Amino acid sequence: MTLFVPFLLFVPAQTPAKPIQNPQLAKELARRVTIDQAAREKMIGYMKSSQSGQPVIKSIEEMHKIDADNTSWLKATTVKLGWPTISMVGKEGAHNAWLLAQHVESKKLMREFLDLMTPHVATNEVSKIDYAYITDRVNIGEGKKQVYGTQAMSDGKGGWTIQPTEDPANLDKRRKELGLGTIAEYMKQIAAMYGKSH
Repeated sequence: MTLFVPFLLFVPAQTPAKPIQNPQLAKELARRVTIDQAAREKMIGYMKSSQSGQPVIKSIEEMHKIDADNTSWLKATTVKLGWPTISMVGKEGAHNAWLLAQHVESKKLMREFLDLMTPHVATNEVSKIDYAYITDRVNIGEGKKQVYGTQAMSDGKGGWTIQPTEDPANLDKRRKELGLGTIAEYMKQIAAMYGKSH
């Protein structure tokens, strides 16, 4: 089983809020992420309890329906307004936009979202941690190795392992540069959050 993460792992640190350019968009992002996360919490609950059958299938179907609606909305929004940056929607809003982009099924569209985010990383208008996660996810979707070790899969023994990663010897160094913990710490997080792999 391949696990594309995070579903729930990172919440941006709260800092004194600056006035944002588009509070209405920030509010809509928050509303959509609340629905997104509720669906994933339900699915993770099933994973941790090793439950199977119709309840799991229904929860996955519900999650895919939510993702499809959010994808269509986010695509239309970015065509009209560009990528939702920190100045536009605040730190939480920018993180919420990234989270919705993480759950896009289309590999091509996820690449488009990453390309929209990338120019804003150097100006701190997009979180470097968010950028690391979506970069890895896009790379794996395109058949490449990940860069930051954010995506995990089953190790075949009930545990988790990191999917193929560039230059593993320097992985922790790359993670540290973006404010991520060590890969060992991250694997403990995954095991605690998701339980045994299936």
